Amino acid sequence: MRPLAMVQSVLGPVTGSLIVDDKPLPVSEFTGDPDAKNGWGAGWHCMGYNLHALIDQSQRLLSLEVAGMNEAECNCAREPLSRAAAAGLIPRDGILLGDASDGSNPLRHAAADAGVRPIAPKRRPGLGLFTSRRHYPARLAAMEFTEHDPAWNTLRKRVRATVGRCFGTLATLGGGLWSLPTWVRRLHRVRAWVAADSP
Repeated sequence: MRPLAMVQSVLGPVTGSLIVDDKPLPVSEFTGDPDAKNGWGAGWHCMGYNLHALIDQSQRLLSLEVAGMNEAECNCAREPLSRAAAAGLIPRDGILLGDASDGSNPLRHAAADAGVRPIAPKRRPGLGLFTSRRHYPARLAAMEFTEHDPAWNTLRKRVRATVGRCFGTLATLGGGLWSLPTWVRRLHRVRAWVAADSP
């Protein structure tokens, strides 16, 4: 049994809020890997991949997806969410917390299909929305909460701490995801390596 799975096996059923976030897996800018893409990760532009993860407040990794660094988080996060829902891991009437990258209508639609209410801030708070397109009621409610409710700042700090601990565990367990080894290149190998270090 994988070490992380052994740790998580004692946590019990999934409860509370869910969190979606990504962790960059950069490679050298001089790589010959055609699957490694240029994108924004960890505060700078780099080549590589992104690990898109769905976790709960117990830092349990529920589902994940690996894609090129250029893939938008709001698009890639839909796959882990759908997988977790299909596996029955989504708590009834739960809340899905994300950052400004996760505030898209398609991800909110996927969250509604999974039975969770998404909460994510706008990229530029205070600006109005386009009136030429339909916006999900959950998005409008999330905007009201993140822009006007003082409880959001406390919740956001708690979410960041949970994500940091979860990704820190993934990076420091044996083998770990601190960085990709030099022999782990091409998307199928990166996915296999990530899967070997995850439950």
